[in-house]
Amino acid sequence: MEGYFAQDRNFCLVVQIVDMRHPPTKDDMDMINFLYHNGFDFIIVLTKKDKLKKTAQKQSLDRLNEILSDYEDIKLYPFSALNGEGTEEIREAISRYVENY
Repeated sequence: MEGYFAQDRNFCLVVQIVDMRHPPTKDDMDMINFLYHNGFDFIIVLTKKDKLKKTAQKQSLDRLNEILSDYEDIKLYPFSALNGEGTEEIREAISRYVENY
């Protein structure tokens, strides 16, 4: 991944995708660490929201917030491809980064 991001490219925003049903994998955390410590703007889209009941969604968000508590200002966006929940919030976030780029 370092090679890709080291190329002469301009990145407005990176969207990291993490399955909301499970704790972040080692690969997820490696990517988050890389993006954070190298100063990339990024958001985390949490997929499979529709697969969890409301209580489990809250527990998952709480767990992720705790895991990521050492990082400042990481934005989490729960998302469901099945019913589109979270789509507008993600679009708005991307638009804000594009407008400020």
